[in-house]
Order: sequence, then C-alpha cells, then structure tokens
Amino acid sequence: MNIITDGLPDCVEIDGEAFHINTDFRVWVKIELLFSDDVPEGYRLPLALGLAFDTIPENKEEAAEALLAFYSGGKITEKKASGKKKKSRRNRRIYSFEYDSEYIYAAFMQAYGIDLADVKMHWFKFKALFAALPDECLMSKIMGWRALEITKDMPEASRKRYAELKEAYRLPLSQTEEEKIRAAKEFLMGGG
Repeated sequence: MNIITDGLPDCVEIDGEAFHINTDFRVWVKIELLFSDDVPEGYRLPLALGLAFDTIPENKEEAAEALLAFYSGGKITEKKASGKKKKSRRNRRIYSFEYDSEYIYAAFMQAYGIDLADVKMHWFKFKALFAALPDECLMSKIMGWRALEITKDMPEASRKRYAELKEAYRLPLSQTEEEKIRAAKEFLMGGG
C-alpha cells in the first residue's frame, strides 16, 4: 500500500465484500491501547472489531486479519509473505499512546502545526507523521533514549547520562509485567 499513489482506504475486503472501516486515528490509538497487557485477552478482539467496523463481518478471522493489516498501514501482507521477523534482544516499548499523549500532542504541534485535539486525520497519515517526527521534538528524543542500548564502550559520563534519561522517561510496567515480577520475587524468596 502506497499512500501517495493509492490514496487512503476507507474500507477493507473480507470474503469478497467491502466493509467500511473507521479510519480516524483516535480509533486506532484506542485499538492499540486495547492490545496492551492490561486488557484481558478475550475482550481485545471483540472490542477492537467493534471500534473498527460499523458492521462487524461474520468471518471474524478474516476481519481480525483485515484489522491487523489496516493497523499496520497495509503492510502486513508484505511482512507475512517474506516470513522474516525482526530479531531483537528485547521487545522494547519506546512509546505509549497512554503515557506519552502530551509529548505526542506537543510534537505534532511543534513539527507540523497540527492540533491533534481538533483535527480529523486518517490513521495512515497519523502513522506516517508520527514515524517521521523530527529529531528536535522531545518525543523523538524520548523514544531514542528508551531504545538506546547502553554499552560498555560508551564513555562513563555518557552511560551515566543515558541511564538517567532512560530512568526519567521509563514507561511504567503493565499490570501483567508487575504481576510476573511480584510472582518471581515471591518464588525467589521462598513463597512459591
């Protein structure tokens, strides 16, 4: 999918039938938030389908794939076809629409003069602009600090400064992550 040449879609095809899909970026931010660890597994997909579609398709499996493809900006089929996964040492979250909302809002104002509180914007446009935030925006810097791997070959002062920045802008653990840590501590302390 190329938003420059193909335009911005407002429907998806499921079992040969076109279904209107909600394109507003706010809806897709909510859908991303639904898939956090804090929302019980069984509720995620039904709630997401209800947000995305005016009429939920009968074929829920195809609807879920269409939802994922739309969320990914139409690029899911390309990744699926290649069969390659990005290798990373950790699945690090570098932003959160929940905790970083003010930084994201300010970044769009600073970089593009767009007031996210007042604008109607297609999800694909939002994704493209979010991905291309200039380095000068605090949100870009925060994501860079969160993603940065502190290594031993960095100067001591840099390691210390980056560690402080990572801690200052650290995303809170999800409820599930907190529960896992608490259970591990209890086990290690002899409680399990």
